[in-house]
Amino acid sequence: MTEEDETETYPQHERLKEVSKVTQGIHDFCELLAERGIELTRWVEGDGGFFMPVGTPARDDLMAESVGIDREALEAEKRQMIAGLRK
Repeated sequence: MTEEDETETYPQHERLKEVSKVTQGIHDFCELLAERGIELTRWVEGDGGFFMPVGTPARDDLMAESVGIDREALEAEKRQMIAGLRK
């Protein structure tokens, strides 16, 4: 399989390679904030409103969205890769 074939077969993984330095930097910054007790929150309406911490999975979804990664498609590609290895 050529590199061009891989790009067509696994476009989300190719995109992930392209943005890995950016996403690693964002991840490291979020970890630094967490170490200092600073959390990403979102505003929730009702009962006067309040801020609710955004958990790691939601934060990762936001990061993926910001760089054009479809996490569901990425997972589907991983399953496709594993299935290909088992053949």
